[in-house]
Amino acid sequence: MMIRNKWPLVVVALVAVFFIAATAITIEAPLESYKYRQITGLSVVKDLSDNGTRVLPTGAHEAMLHVESQSIRYRDGHSDGSLTTRTDFNTGVITVTDGDHGIVDTDYVFVWWTNGVARSMDVTDVTGNAITVDAGAGNNLPIVGTAVEIGINPTATVGMLLEIGSGLWYQGPIHRFRAIQTAASAKISLTPYGGVRK
Repeated sequence: MMIRNKWPLVVVALVAVFFIAATAITIEAPLESYKYRQITGLSVVKDLSDNGTRVLPTGAHEAMLHVESQSIRYRDGHSDGSLTTRTDFNTGVITVTDGDHGIVDTDYVFVWWTNGVARSMDVTDVTGNAITVDAGAGNNLPIVGTAVEIGINPTATVGMLLEIGSGLWYQGPIHRFRAIQTAASAKISLTPYGGVRK
């Protein structure tokens, strides 16, 4: 009886297993051209879009943050709703679906919609789920009926505290991360990560 050498079959099987395993794993890597960017000027609320002048690269869905110089406070919560009144390009009423939205008429808010954001809008009136917003910076408000998200700004004393020298692996929707310094000259170093999540 002839004994066949089984090593080639074993090697082929191992290569096949490795290939299948490798294709099921996505290695998250920094988006190279955006590594180690800094967000400064945090005397006003900034988001993770590089000081509001450049959107994060396509595919970025999480980020490593490092706080430098001074501590910061941040918020990332939001409520869903729609623009139900548009008085002009930066004034309107947003009606949210969440009755516990917590927004009051002394707040400032971010408003997001598909391909647009208005930053630090002044809340001038809150009647139930109807929130009137005005002024701010960023894009002009969209047309009536557009689905939007609205989130309250942090302040130097209100929001999640990140101490100087601390880091945060932020895995929420990164366009919703808003931060402000607790004292002058704070900076955030930012490395966005991307890829297809399995």
